[in-house]
Amino acid sequence: MSKSWIRKHLSPRETRFVIIVTSLFLILLVLQNINGRFWMNDFKVFYLAAKSFLQGEPVYHQQFGLSSGFYKYSPLSLLIFIPFSLLPYFYAKLIYYLICTCFISLTIIASKKIWREVFGDKMQDSISILIIAAIIAGGHLFRELHLGNINLLLLFALLSTLKLILSNKEKSAGLLLALIILIKPHFIVLIPLLLIRKKNIALLSMTAGLMIGFLIPALFVEFGENITLHLEWINTIVRHNASFLDSQNTIHIIFYNLFVRYIYADAGMIYVILLVALVALFILFFVLRNLRHERSVNNFRPSLLNFTFEFLLIISIIPNLVLTDTEHFMYSLPLIVFILIYLFYSKNFKLIIFSVIAFLLYIGNWGDFLGEYSYVVAHYGSLGIGNLMIIGISLFIYFKHFSHSKL
Repeated sequence: MSKSWIRKHLSPRETRFVIIVTSLFLILLVLQNINGRFWMNDFKVFYLAAKSFLQGEPVYHQQFGLSSGFYKYSPLSLLIFIPFSLLPYFYAKLIYYLICTCFISLTIIASKKIWREVFGDKMQDSISILIIAAIIAGGHLFRELHLGNINLLLLFALLSTLKLILSNKEKSAGLLLALIILIKPHFIVLIPLLLIRKKNIALLSMTAGLMIGFLIPALFVEFGENITLHLEWINTIVRHNASFLDSQNTIHIIFYNLFVRYIYADAGMIYVILLVALVALFILFFVLRNLRHERSVNNFRPSLLNFTFEFLLIISIIPNLVLTDTEHFMYSLPLIVFILIYLFYSKNFKLIIFSVIAFLLYIGNWGDFLGEYSYVVAHYGSLGIGNLMIIGISLFIYFKHFSHSKL
């Protein structure tokens, strides 16, 4: 990053934060190399799958590295990692680690900036908020870099998509969202929100982007083989999520362990479908309620605030609904920043207590910190519970202070 770019986009406090976080993760990079733990096993899957694609070898249903090292992303995603696959593996993963390190602080800062419209002049430009957010999400961020996954970059891309929509640049937002969905199809859950909010240009642009993303790999392989690759990708996704009922952090397992098991010994798939449907209905009711209020006040500002919260609420609950690894829970980072900004403003002691409990549960499965006890904590789904508490606290703050733009 050039000095002119930094001066234009970052305040002095934000610049110091970037230096602190980047320095910390560079130290961790050195320590991992000293300890022989600079593995980046997820990146190895991307790297080797891209190599196989270039060499005309099978990509899907092939084991790359660990027993779980199967490539589960779209054919288009392979093209992103082809430049890395042309380098020796050590240098490729080193460059990728450094890229992700840069985006850690930028993503946290972007999470704070996205709420500027909500808090306005009352939002403090405090480095403390950024540092505390980095600490709370630190375990997930460290695991993300240790594995070399792509979730951090996707979160930054999602925040960029939201910013583009808020800035009336829907064509660019739609194309970026198409790329995100082609990498992680989970984010198709944002499509109903765009439909209800009548973001038609973004939807059309996204549809065009999905079609282009489907066709681009055909520039490298025959069209029939391109179709086969996409069918294998879909099959891989289905097989990967076949065991999602066993994930302790999903909302259905959490509610089953806390309540349902005392009524039904085996709730079954109908229970799961009903619970997910209830979550979808709640979000639908929430969005429709906001729309009704916006029409009654005939004010443009509440619609921007509501859409921001709706967008970030949806991406934050995704890890509670599907089978994912723990670092995916970093998608709640914008809501964590939202809570911290409010707590710094309001100094609500009771809410601080509840938030601390939620944050402790959220970070409580950090294996490098808790050691063998992290497995005990993970068994009871503390991460999933903490994430749901963060969502609940955010909703409480929103309904009490922001749903009618009172602040």
